[in-house]
Parts: sequence; structure tokens; C-alpha cells
Amino acid sequence: MNTRTLLKLSIAANAIFGIAIAGLSWRLDLPARAIAKVQHAIAGTEPVRVIERSDGQIRPRPESRDDWIALFREEAAAMADRNPEKLYVLLGDSITERFPAELLPPDRDWLNQGISSEHAHGLYERLGLLDGTNPQKIFVMIGINDLMFEHNSRNFLENYRRIASGLRDRHPGAEVVMLSVLPHRGIENFGEALQSVKDPASNAEIRSVNQRLAAIAKEEGATFLDLTPIFSDRDGNLQANITNDGLHLDKDGYTLWRGALMLFDDPL
Repeated sequence: MNTRTLLKLSIAANAIFGIAIAGLSWRLDLPARAIAKVQHAIAGTEPVRVIERSDGQIRPRPESRDDWIALFREEAAAMADRNPEKLYVLLGDSITERFPAELLPPDRDWLNQGISSEHAHGLYERLGLLDGTNPQKIFVMIGINDLMFEHNSRNFLENYRRIASGLRDRHPGAEVVMLSVLPHRGIENFGEALQSVKDPASNAEIRSVNQRLAAIAKEEGATFLDLTPIFSDRDGNLQANITNDGLHLDKDGYTLWRGALMLFDDPL
């Protein structure tokens, strides 16, 4: 990735997203065709994952970690049987889990294995669920829970390295893309669901950790994709108009993430 390149989203893209974006280290001028797809895809969607059984019936959303693991094992096995030509995987916590299926970039098969409240150690322990699948790309976003609740960056960095290394060993034919930890709005702006958070890592700390994550990803043969510049406001906080509680993304936030994934995958 050429870190010398610093570009902005086109005016047309800003009009759709309603967000001022700057500071990308890779090309992010959305073409008109991509903008149109994104605009059409977000109509009427909510950032909550829909779980469907193979018979087309809606299944209850898993309530426990064990239920999520059972679901992921079932989904991965089904994907292994299908063996699609272009399989992309999302791994992470609630931010990943809530990615609306309707907003995932088209023309590829997606396997979303994000679990709410996940920590890096828990993600590392379940990498084996993907054994048997043949992904082309694996996107990992993990760390916000480690930094918000545990405040042990050393353990987190060690587990982050284990995740990157483990994925490269298990899926040598896949591109492993490690995403940056996103900023937040600050504890004073957290919604009711986040009132249990008493001492979150500051966004300055998160930026420092992301620098170390970039180095680890490179050392482990993975790609590091820093989304911080496009999700941050001028003060380095998560932009107010892409979050529903100061930490998690809303529809506009996922639309922005979608655009970043599309252009990372198909740069101009």
C-alpha cells in the first residue's frame, strides 16, 4: 500500500455520504457506478444482521457465545461444501457482526463471523471454524473491547499477532487484511447501552496502538488497512453522523465502510 498517496473522496461521494473525508493512504475516489450501487443498497436497511436458515426461514438471533459458535460452524461447513470461487470473510466483534448483509460489496460470497463483545483472544481461539473453507480474502477488525475494558495493550498485541499468523498458516492462499481499531466519540457521548464503560482507552491511545498493529501485520505477511482517517473528525474522534451510540456504526457508517472495501478490492 503506497502510504505517500493522500487523496479525498470525490465531491459526489461526499454528497452521498454527507461526510467530509480526508487523509486516505490509498485511492478512494468513488466512481459513479460504485456510488449508485451504494446509494441503492442502503435504502430501507438497518445495521442489524439477518440470520436465515438454508430453507429460507428466519432464525432467532443467537443470544450466547456458544450459540454464535454453533451458527458459525454450520455456516462455515455450508460454505465449504459450496466452495465458491470468490469467498470473503469478516472476522471481529459487534461492529463487524452488525454489518448489514445488504451493504456488503456484491459479486462475491460473504461469511460474516463477528460476535458481540468479542476480544482478540476469543477470536484467535475460534479461527479453526474456518478450516475447510477456501477464502480469497479475510478481513479482521478486532480490539475495541480489549482497549475499552481490559486496558492491556500488551496482551492484545500478542493475540493480534497470533490471529494474523494463524490465519496466514491456515489459509496461505488468502489475503489477510487486518483493519485498524476505530475511534469512538468519547465517554461523555456514549449512549445508554455503553454506560458500563467507565475508563475507555483514549483515541490517542488507539491511534498509537494502530501504529503497532500496522507493523505487526507487515511482519506477519498480512495487509494493514487503516480506516481511521475516513471515520474520524478533525479532533480524531469517531464522526458524530456515522454512529448510533458513540461507538457502533449506523447505516451511514456501514455505507462508508462498504465504499472503502469496494475500492480497496478494486482500486481505480
